[in-house]
Amino acid sequence: IKLDEKDRKKRPVDGKPYEDQTLYNWVLATHDSFRKHLNDSKVIADWNKWVAYENTDAWDGRHGVATRMAEFQSNMLFEVTQTLAAAMTTGTPRPEIKPDPRYTKREEMEAAGEYAKGLKRELVRVWEETKMKSKLRQGILEYGIKGTTCYHVPFNPDTQEIEPEPDDIYGFLPDPNLLSPRDVNKKLSYFRCVVMTVDQIFNTYGIKVKSMGSVNNLKQFRETQQTDNTPIKDAEGAVGDTEDDVNGGSLVLEYHTTDYTLEEYEDYKLDKEGQKIKDENDEPEMVTKTRPKFENGRVLTIVKGHKDWIIQDYPCPYIDGPEFVVSGLPQTGKLFGRSEGKAIEPHMKAINQLISNALDNTEYFGNPFMEVIEAFLSDPANAYAPGPGERIPVNKIGGIQLHTPDPIAAFVYNMIGLLKDDADLVQGTTDS
Repeated sequence: IKLDEKDRKKRPVDGKPYEDQTLYNWVLATHDSFRKHLNDSKVIADWNKWVAYENTDAWDGRHGVATRMAEFQSNMLFEVTQTLAAAMTTGTPRPEIKPDPRYTKREEMEAAGEYAKGLKRELVRVWEETKMKSKLRQGILEYGIKGTTCYHVPFNPDTQEIEPEPDDIYGFLPDPNLLSPRDVNKKLSYFRCVVMTVDQIFNTYGIKVKSMGSVNNLKQFRETQQTDNTPIKDAEGAVGDTEDDVNGGSLVLEYHTTDYTLEEYEDYKLDKEGQKIKDENDEPEMVTKTRPKFENGRVLTIVKGHKDWIIQDYPCPYIDGPEFVVSGLPQTGKLFGRSEGKAIEPHMKAINQLISNALDNTEYFGNPFMEVIEAFLSDPANAYAPGPGERIPVNKIGGIQLHTPDPIAAFVYNMIGLLKDDADLVQGTTDS
């Protein structure tokens, strides 16, 4: 953030809202730049595709055949993710903690051993009280489907405890230069894009904003990132009374970024031995030094539509947080991992097609096509679509002929079995 020292001194950094058009526009432009890069990478489109497979909605808008009768959908991705989640969350982890004899004196080993046992009990307590088993399961399902999951791990100053929660991956918007999950904590450059009702915004930040649209439309917009015919109203500059829009929502953009601003502070003047230097009055001499103002990064929050206002601006209190990104199948040079569905997509597509074809064939086989010579009908004026057991009056034998399609070849059913077996081999999982 390039601003002169006069502007910096005017800017409060205590979490209170203040007006700053330059900073607001910069944060918003940075968000739009990050969003364009993510959209161009097709990552969101891939997430939506795997969600459709997991929800067995893979046929929606994909086959392009209006007359298709059967649309079988493989449940394979759901089975894989559930199997992984069950296998990885069967019990509470029991960390093995022991004092290192290289750094512990012999006479202190017993006390260190007791301390290690207490630390182990504390870790287990935190795991159980934060309900990490269920939260870990949610995260495993998320990265099994999308390839990546996020955890938001804020610190609660009232309880003095961390409160980890699985975060919405659609609300995580990283800097394009982040190339691995570790970079998220190291370089601190990402947005958390949270959809909130105007009431929630008022209760959280103490400001009134106008609605940009319904919460559902906002979430849909964020997940699809459509650019045309968006259902969101233009709320730029709309500030004030929200009485008619209490059920609507807006998009809160929380930007975590590095800021290398230095601040001055007074400290004791020390000699080479580290002792305080005193003046002629025997008082410690002071010296002006500089230090990073935002050692762990800076958090800037705006509400899209609440123009020119910085809702929060404060130093990040966390050394390594509060956002943690986990990739199930990490890829070198890429922040987002690969979905479990990527490897078995050909299997699911083929199984969907083969079984759908078999079901179509069965439908036609049970209801064969009818060839009718109308001149041989007793009542040619009536069209016939007979059901099972019905009779059609004719003047001549052979006036009506039924044509059934050829049955599905046996190798098709063998192929379906082979595809399922190969998918298990590719995934390294078996039925639970």
